[in-house]
Amino acid sequence: MAPDQGMRQFPISAQFNRVFKAVPMSYAAHRDHTSEVDVGNKVLLPVSALEELSRMNIQFPMMFSIEKASGKGNRKKSHCSVLEFTAQEGVVHLPLSMMHNLGLDVVNHSYVKLVNVSLPKGRFARFQPYKMEYVTELPNQRVILEKTLRSYACLTKGDTLEIKFAGKCYDLEVIELSPSDAVSIIETDINVEFAPPKDQAQYQAAQEQRAEQIAINDEDSSSDEDDFADVKPRTLVQKPVAQAHRGYRLKDSKKTETEKTEIEFRTEEEIVGKYRFIYKVNITTGEREVIRRLPKGSTQAFSGKGRSIR
Repeated sequence: MAPDQGMRQFPISAQFNRVFKAVPMSYAAHRDHTSEVDVGNKVLLPVSALEELSRMNIQFPMMFSIEKASGKGNRKKSHCSVLEFTAQEGVVHLPLSMMHNLGLDVVNHSYVKLVNVSLPKGRFARFQPYKMEYVTELPNQRVILEKTLRSYACLTKGDTLEIKFAGKCYDLEVIELSPSDAVSIIETDINVEFAPPKDQAQYQAAQEQRAEQIAINDEDSSSDEDDFADVKPRTLVQKPVAQAHRGYRLKDSKKTETEKTEIEFRTEEEIVGKYRFIYKVNITTGEREVIRRLPKGSTQAFSGKGRSIR
């Protein structure tokens, strides 16, 4: 009997085209820790897939197109590679980011179709962050991206990459690739560029609005301090009646009447902007002098009653 007798034979040009139930990578019971492999786009396939692929004349490393096998409307297509052949029969384990890209049901499990493909080596990729946080919060975006791409075997235009750093996730969309819309990034040097974040316009508008508000607050505070002297007193100034005082002439010791006017003051209060100003007012001339400036909400420091200062 020939060595391969009784075994299924595949033509040299045969194509791998199979449907699997898509299950999240975290459901892989045979792996104690799935967090290390629950990133990127490398999947787990069953042993039967390896047996079928080994009889085919395919390019290594193995690359596959993957898309949802059922459902109405346009189905998103992506690409992936295989990490291990350790999944249960009829099942493919996918990283959660891949399931999100394909629009798969994580709870009830969807079905996907895998077809082996040959992808050219990538030369150029452009990524666009969804949020300005990727620019403002990450210390070195390019280095962090390069580290993340180690979990990817290929890139597909339109896919979203999840960048995890310091317990937070940042999303990048693949918006441009060369030489095609799907490329391999294994053992190749690829030039990377970043497009402005999608929310840059909203972020800049919010920053400008915040700066304008700060400037308005500063201007109001400065105006309060500079213009308080222009506030007029709220009470009328009344001149007191001069009081007569008796004295003695030195030459003849006779009594004489002289007039002596005492300078009297009172306190006034005025609220200007954010501050409450306390004035000392000359009753005779109406001149005012600031003796205290308090915040508007502070407790009352003066009763408003005047006292004579001798």
